Amino acid sequence: MEKDRIDAALETSSLWFKAAEDTRRGGSYNVSLYSLEMSLEIMLKAILMATRADPLKTHDIGNVVKRVLDEFKNKNIDQKAVTEIVDLFYILLGLRNESGYMYDSRTSNTMLKELVDKYFEAVRKSLETCKHIIKSLRD
Repeated sequence: MEKDRIDAALETSSLWFKAAEDTRRGGSYNVSLYSLEMSLEIMLKAILMATRADPLKTHDIGNVVKRVLDEFKNKNIDQKAVTEIVDLFYILLGLRNESGYMYDSRTSNTMLKELVDKYFEAVRKSLETCKHIIKSLRD
């Protein structure tokens, strides 16, 4: 059952990332930025599920992920990488207002494009690292 939830979260995260790619190509940078954040958030929740921790029904999960993974030192999880991923997540979470409520912010589409371009590859790499962490936790 838990394996099914983790696999569903992995698939959902991949779909959000694909949406980020597609909307980036289409010039909808607000949707792309929002999708990047969601892809990483859901991946972090998959990590929590892999540790058997509650994935929480909140967006503010970064510190919980760090604390929970700290208990799995025997799995050789790169804590520095986890910290970098969580830091990236908090940056993206902080940009939700600009991406989700563009009509109510002073953020231009050009600024959003710059943000998407700045964080796109970092999110891609972070998602891959998270998949490796989940695999380590499953082994």
